[in-house]
Amino acid sequence: MRRVKDGRRGIAVTTGILALQIVALQGAWTLTDRPLVLVAQTRTPLVHTEQEQYDPNIDLTHHLMRYLKELRKVEVMVYHPQHPAVQQFAAEKGLEPKMLESPDVALLLQIGRALKAAYVLVVRCTRSKESQLLEYEVQLWHPGRRTPLWQTAGNQQARAHDSLETALQSLTRTITLQLDTEIWSHLPSSPTSLPLQREKRASEPTDGGRTTLSLDTLIGEGRWNEALLLLRAAVNQNPLDATLRLRLIELYRRLGLQNVALDECERAMRLMPQSEPLVLMWAELMREQGKVADAIRTLQEMLQAKGGQTLALLLFDLQLMSGDFAGAEATFATMRPTNAPEVHWRAYLLQGVKRQFTMSQEPTQLTRERLPALLFVASGVMNDLANELLDLKRLAIDPAPDWKSLRERGEKIVIQSLDFGAWLGQLQPDDSTRDACAHLQFGAHLMGQAAQQMARYLLFRKVEDLENATLLRAEALRELEAATRLSEPNP
Repeated sequence: MRRVKDGRRGIAVTTGILALQIVALQGAWTLTDRPLVLVAQTRTPLVHTEQEQYDPNIDLTHHLMRYLKELRKVEVMVYHPQHPAVQQFAAEKGLEPKMLESPDVALLLQIGRALKAAYVLVVRCTRSKESQLLEYEVQLWHPGRRTPLWQTAGNQQARAHDSLETALQSLTRTITLQLDTEIWSHLPSSPTSLPLQREKRASEPTDGGRTTLSLDTLIGEGRWNEALLLLRAAVNQNPLDATLRLRLIELYRRLGLQNVALDECERAMRLMPQSEPLVLMWAELMREQGKVADAIRTLQEMLQAKGGQTLALLLFDLQLMSGDFAGAEATFATMRPTNAPEVHWRAYLLQGVKRQFTMSQEPTQLTRERLPALLFVASGVMNDLANELLDLKRLAIDPAPDWKSLRERGEKIVIQSLDFGAWLGQLQPDDSTRDACAHLQFGAHLMGQAAQQMARYLLFRKVEDLENATLLRAEALRELEAATRLSEPNP
């Protein structure tokens, strides 16, 4: 009897430990250690003139929230008087609603402490009606402290060809960069999402004890091993069905059987050599396994033997992404002259590779499938421009710089960066690429500004121009990083 009781006690203890572990794991997926930042904007009164009154305040919170979130170091909450947490605080303190409409810094710090915010970021930005001059002031507070932890203030003149939106993006990006480097450099960046995967299991309808679920249902429920048996049998019955073969290959990939998937794909290609989807799948599998050189060599042999636009396009893509730009250009030369969108896209990429940015009357469509190749080419251009600016800075601080030569180089970089920005401006993104494209285009715009500031420094030798060029260059590369991050598949 004692043994039975001890056994039950052991089971109970083990069950309790497992329960605690499950709770702990659930908490790990739902909680975050990132500090909370409450962002609030103070406002100046309306300006009255003889003709009318206008609001000089410009809202920075939208752009700040976007860039702060991209740091992945802090949680961000924008102050709003109707926020439930703010309303609860006001009720507990007996505050009138009017006080929440335009709270001062002291009240914002009290609200921040009540929300358990680690920081309160207070911003102000105004613009006169007649000019594009933005005046701003930013303070970062710790709730409970009497003085700001960090602050900055100044003005920014929007250039004549820039929109107000562009000027606000540049200003808030600069503020975020300064906060990251001067205050939050010690904070780690967290992953964009939690790689938690759960296998779904649905109820199994049966007929006399036999499973009657379809292949789609099995795959949808994550029952891949059962689906594999069913699919393998279907392929054996229909060996020349390319669709079934592709589904089988994809299922092998999901199961992590990359070598088996490649073998199956090559076997199917021998049976159906004219199937373009099989060739595309084969090339993707070869790329995944690091066999790009072998894939290029095989595609070249296939192209020489039977030709074909699809093979040429596929070969071009592999050569481009492997850095064989000369080979990609040679392959492009073999393509039939056509206005087909896929050929036009490769011509567009070659312009970026050769740094020969030509303007077209027609927009260039940017899809999710095209984004990696664009980022590969555009990042090469951006990093080359950034390195050129860095080289100019190094040469300019030498004991005896050749100012004439440096100015000529600076002017070339300005022209190239502006042409690059206009080249990216031809892109027409879809919904899946809109954010990444916006970051990339804005990064090119900032790199153009950095080049212009460097050219000004080489001409007038003002230290502030060199500092602006350095900061804008860093911001441009941050935008490139953001675009690249958005192009990555979600875990």
